[in-house]
This record gives sequence, structure tokens and C-alpha cells, in this order.
Amino acid sequence: MNRKRRDEIQRVSNKVDRLQSMIEEIKEEVQYIKDAEEEAFENMPEGLQDGEGGQKMSEAITNLEEAISTLEDFDGDSILNSLTEAKN
Repeated sequence: MNRKRRDEIQRVSNKVDRLQSMIEEIKEEVQYIKDAEEEAFENMPEGLQDGEGGQKMSEAITNLEEAISTLEDFDGDSILNSLTEAKN
């Protein structure tokens, strides 16, 4: 591999590294929102939890959990390892 393509791989690697940091920040923000929604739901009277509003809150919590899970699936380290191997 020539120097130009190695430099291009390094540039892409730097982007993946920044993306990985951004994803971690986003995950923390979504976790905070989910935790706040869970706390609000748990502090509702049981009768309201079973009502339409409570059900919507429960669905929102589930969707936020799924978003967190999807964010956790991003494997920047694996991508960076593959790019490093490609450079060598």
C-alpha cells in the first residue's frame, strides 16, 4: 500500500475515533433521559401507570432502551483494528 492510501486510512481512522466518542456521548444522554422517564413512571400512582399516559411512558422507556442497545452495538474498536491491519 502506498503512502497516500495509508494517509487516507489514517484520516478515516481519525473519523471513526471521533464517531466512537460521539456515540458514547449520545448513549449517555439517552441513558439519562431513559432514567428520568423510568423514575417519573415509578413515582406515578399504580392506577396512572396502567392508564394511557403510563403505557406511553412505558413504551418510551422500551424504545430508549432499544436505542441504547443499538448504540452499544457500534464496534469502533473492531473497525479501527481492521483499518490498522489494512495499513500494515
